[in-house]
Amino acid sequence: MSNSKEHLIMVLRAERTRKKQTRVEALVESGKCLGTKKDGSVCDETATRRGLCWKCYRQYLNQLRAMSREQAAAYEARLISAGAILADREVERIKDKSVFKRLA
Repeated sequence: MSNSKEHLIMVLRAERTRKKQTRVEALVESGKCLGTKKDGSVCDETATRRGLCWKCYRQYLNQLRAMSREQAAAYEARLISAGAILADREVERIKDKSVFKRLA
């Protein structure tokens, strides 16, 4: 990818199923991490950034650093679609109950 505009387009295409979106919203409302531990069990730490606890967020960043920009954008889009990470500023949209702000 040559610029951030293409990255933004790829990330904006990332959509979740209704079932995954309901799970994400419930975890965000409770303040819990969206990630999982190495053994596959649910991470029950408090979320701090993009819906992840600091441990899961560091793992996410380490994975991104090992990839090219194109691979990182595709990886991020897959994680957003899977409900494993939130899009940028999505916490605000989920927690804000105003229909005008959520749809802006």
